[in-house]
Amino acid sequence: MDSLLTRIAEQNINLVSLNSQQSLALWGFIAENFTESDNEKAYALLMCSEFEVQSNQTQNSIEHLQRALLLLSLPQDIDLVLQIYSSLSYRYTVVANTKMP
Repeated sequence: MDSLLTRIAEQNINLVSLNSQQSLALWGFIAENFTESDNEKAYALLMCSEFEVQSNQTQNSIEHLQRALLLLSLPQDIDLVLQIYSSLSYRYTVVANTKMP
């Protein structure tokens, strides 16, 4: 991920200065047009997912996480796989809680 973040910084993009909607749009663009590997694309989709939760787009967030998992391979991507599964478990809990009376 360091190389991806370095390339983003080289484009003079300040990720900290963006609001949630801007960050979501930027990470979506990065995932589709800027990544150079499946690992980077999965990371960008994870970031999209995080900003989608902030915008109450839980189902979209889940779909991005599931898509990210399909890009990864074990054992080399274990850290990112575990991070994504952790996020997915949180999202599924949110969905389950919203369906309860």
